[in-house]
Amino acid sequence: MMSEEMGELYKRGLQSTEAIIWLLDANNKILLLSNGAEKLAEDYTIPLKKIHDILTGKGCSLHALQDVCQDCPIDGHLNPEAIPFQLKNKQGQLASFWGKLTTIPDPTTNTFYQYVEIRSWQTTQQVQQERLMLGYLNEAQEVERQRIARDLHDGLAQSMYSLMLESRRIMKKYQLEKTTDSQQLDVSFVELLQEIRTLAAELYPAALEDLGLLQAIFHLADQLKQLAGFKLNVEVQGMPFSIPKRTASHIYRIIQEAVTNSLKYAEVNQATVSFVFENNLCTIQVKDSGKGFDTSTQKHGLGLWNMQERAMAIGADISIHAAYQVGTTVTLRLVRMEETQ
Repeated sequence: MMSEEMGELYKRGLQSTEAIIWLLDANNKILLLSNGAEKLAEDYTIPLKKIHDILTGKGCSLHALQDVCQDCPIDGHLNPEAIPFQLKNKQGQLASFWGKLTTIPDPTTNTFYQYVEIRSWQTTQQVQQERLMLGYLNEAQEVERQRIARDLHDGLAQSMYSLMLESRRIMKKYQLEKTTDSQQLDVSFVELLQEIRTLAAELYPAALEDLGLLQAIFHLADQLKQLAGFKLNVEVQGMPFSIPKRTASHIYRIIQEAVTNSLKYAEVNQATVSFVFENNLCTIQVKDSGKGFDTSTQKHGLGLWNMQERAMAIGADISIHAAYQVGTTVTLRLVRMEETQ
């Protein structure tokens, strides 16, 4: 039995989308379906059991409408984000679709649900092209961030450090007395150096490149505590699996944006980011108990839009749930993918 809170959340989401989605329980029983799924059923015969078999690797995606496959050229190495199959409409004509299956744990009932989504071939091609373009744009942005961060650290910061040492050398050489002004000058050098290094770390955290996503988030929590007095609790459940660098970079930026929103707008001094690793699914939540906002009336700003675009670029599902005076929760679900060379 689905928890009441989770059921209401999915019901609202499915009623407001034209995407073609079914929500199944662990026994493959349909719990909820979207308006898009209802509309598709008006035009096509939908053998949901066969589609489920295809998406779980038990059926043949090339001959979805046949009971027996012969000399199938597909060897099973398919992208789980886009499994192809065909459906027959009421006039007997075939149309190509793509589908994916996502397993969603429900910690309140200690069970899981299955999220089946299918798209037409044309829609899938458009989405893939958009993801590819977003990937290029975001990757170019990350490369530029890394370059600027390196220039700040290796160029400006080193020059500032040299000036600080030179000022100290001059003071010592001419045996100048330490006045309030000279001491303040030295303090200003130190503070400016720290600001440059902090800016470089915000642009491109070295921990993300050197130590991976989780350690980069722990480092982010330390920075927030030291610089802003903001406590970011980091929780990890399950056995973490490897996440490709490009994907990790997008996830880091999504978490960073969500935490920054909590810091700026939620009027709280802490938030929690949690990672739950279960089989091939990673669920990440950034949650605060701040003032929240009404998602039905408030327009989404650039930050929320950017989080959604980054999630799309890595094939992740993202949801933003907020309630006035209750808080905001950003949930990101990512299916493990093999890193391509």
